Amino acid sequence: MNIAVVVYSESGNTRRVAERVRSRLLEKDHTVQYLELQTGTGRRELVDEPSVEGYDMICLGAPVHHLAVAKPMKLFLRSIQALHGRTVAYFVTQGQPVAALGGTQAMRTLKRMIATRAGVPVRAGIVRVNRKQSEHEVQRIVDTIEASAG
Repeated sequence: MNIAVVVYSESGNTRRVAERVRSRLLEKDHTVQYLELQTGTGRRELVDEPSVEGYDMICLGAPVHHLAVAKPMKLFLRSIQALHGRTVAYFVTQGQPVAALGGTQAMRTLKRMIATRAGVPVRAGIVRVNRKQSEHEVQRIVDTIEASAG
């Protein structure tokens, strides 16, 4: 399967999770393209909007900013015309120890934006990076995405 892993990361937490996802998918003989979103001043625009055309599956990863999904990921999703029924797995990372402090809302936003573009959303999970259980959360995300890729 040809898979795009599209990530926005500032502190590196989301990038580390995405790299684990990428490694697992490569181990399972999938073709994986890692695409990291880059922003201009103030995170108000994307420097480049990578295309997700031609991929069988898309995986999205973003941090939670101000109790919501990071704006660059929203900008990226708004730039996509249609997902044509493709599976889109998604996860977020957050510094707060409780999912209700932004993670849950960010996941709902991603699900809605994916579905609006005719994608099939697959909720992979939330990593609360300052918790002892964060490694377990990362592993669950990796396993969920692997299962979605078949």
